[in-house]
Amino acid sequence: MKNLFVPYELAVIAKEKGFNETCLAIFEDKNTLWYGGLEYDADGHFKNENSSNICAPLYQQLVDWFREKHNLFIKISIEETNNSFEEKVYDHCILNMFWGEEKEIHRECNGYNYKSYYEALNKAIEEAFKLI
Repeated sequence: MKNLFVPYELAVIAKEKGFNETCLAIFEDKNTLWYGGLEYDADGHFKNENSSNICAPLYQQLVDWFREKHNLFIKISIEETNNSFEEKVYDHCILNMFWGEEKEIHRECNGYNYKSYYEALNKAIEEAFKLI
């Protein structure tokens, strides 16, 4: 279940950038993720407000926040290497939707070089934070 949440470093940036959605878990520190035994809001979720702990957003929760609050769409693509999906690499791009027009505003320029989906997704989220 730990892999459903963004890494600590991205959670810290999210808090700094104004992410304050309710979360199902928190980081007590860089290496400690808590799922239960927390003080929750009325809806039963932890929030970033007034806490030294860091809310631990789900990946999907953060991707939705970029789309809904900042009109940034994160796209992860997969490419085969050596004509085989046994060897695959990932890339990302970030699209901006403004008045119905789709405009690519960031793409990893050095090609498909990420070895895992989550490696590409973490990089995409990191780059999206730079755009807000």
